[in-house]
Amino acid sequence: MFMYIYKKSTKHIVSFRSDTSTPTPESPEFWLSIYIKDNKVSAADAQDLTFVETDFVDMTIDINQYKWNESTRRIEADPSYVPPPPPTAPEPTPSV
Repeated sequence: MFMYIYKKSTKHIVSFRSDTSTPTPESPEFWLSIYIKDNKVSAADAQDLTFVETDFVDMTIDINQYKWNESTRRIEADPSYVPPPPPTAPEPTPSV
């Protein structure tokens, strides 16, 4: 089982998971509920989440950078994605 969890409103992927446990993998509904619990998602925000089960995809993605396209049933790069600025070094502490 391979699944993406995404926001219905924006189609942004917030998580993905592969479950190959035996004899029977957990259901996508189970993993969605775990995601909601582990990330302390509010009830209102949980209503905006859904999932899709797909064939396994061997890739690493930045979840903030991709969207689920319901019509093609594929993930796609979000053209409006702006990477966060690089972290800045802390100011040196003046010596006394």
